[in-house]
Amino acid sequence: MADANMEHLKRAMQRESPAVITAGDGPARRQVMIQFEVLKSSEGIVAQFQEKDVVLVQRLIDAKKPVVIWFQSEAKMLQFSAMLLKQRLHDGRRLLLIEKPSTISIVDERHKPRWLVPANFPLTAKIQVLAPDRAVEFESSAVVWDINMDGASLVCPSNKQLRGLVKEAWLKVMLKTAGTEYWYPALYRHMNPAAEQTMRLGVQFIPSGDPSAAAAHEALVKLIDELDQLCKGSGQSKPAANAA
Repeated sequence: MADANMEHLKRAMQRESPAVITAGDGPARRQVMIQFEVLKSSEGIVAQFQEKDVVLVQRLIDAKKPVVIWFQSEAKMLQFSAMLLKQRLHDGRRLLLIEKPSTISIVDERHKPRWLVPANFPLTAKIQVLAPDRAVEFESSAVVWDINMDGASLVCPSNKQLRGLVKEAWLKVMLKTAGTEYWYPALYRHMNPAAEQTMRLGVQFIPSGDPSAAAAHEALVKLIDELDQLCKGSGQSKPAANAA
C-alpha cells in the first residue's frame, strides 16, 4: 500500500497538481497553497508557491519542524509529513524544496470529493455577505481553494465583516470562467486562518428557484468536470494562467 501511495504522489508531481501545507494548531494554524513542479531535485520535492506567502514559508523553514502536506488524487485525499528545506526564485517563480517523505497516508476517500483548484486555473471569484432581506452588506474578492457541487472553500482578505459572520449566514458566491460569471446562493459554514492576512471560508451552495439558476448549475458541472479531468491526468491541456 505504501508503494501505491508513493505512486499517487509521483503522478501528482507529473501533473503539477495543487497541494496544501498545514502547520500549527488553533489560532496559530496556517495553510499555504502550493503546486507541485515537474522539476527534479536529488534533495527532495519541488513546489511552486505565491509571492504573498514568502514570509510565512520562510518562517516555516526556519522553524525546522515537519509540516503536513496533503494533496488529492482522484477521489482520495493523501497526506505526508516533511520538512521544508529552502526556497528560491527561479525564472520569476517562487519555488520551495520539500524533503522526500518516508510514508504517505490516505486520509479520506470521498464519494463527493472536493477538487483543489490549481493557482493557474482560469477561475476568479467574489463573495457577498447578505442581510436578512438579501441586500448586499459587504463584497470581497476571493480565490477558490477547493470546490464541488455542494460547496467550496474560498480564500479572502482578512477583514472584520467576514470575521463577524455567524454560522449559516446568507452569502452569494460569484464564479467567473471563460469570461462569463455566475452567482450561487450559499450559506457560511466555517472559517480558518490561511496565510498572512487571509482567511479561508467554507460555504455550502443552496438550491435556487431562480429560472436562471439552470445555466449556473450547468456551468458548475462543467467546471467540476474540468478539474476532475486535470486531477485524473487525462491528457487534457493545462489551462492558461490568469491573474486570479
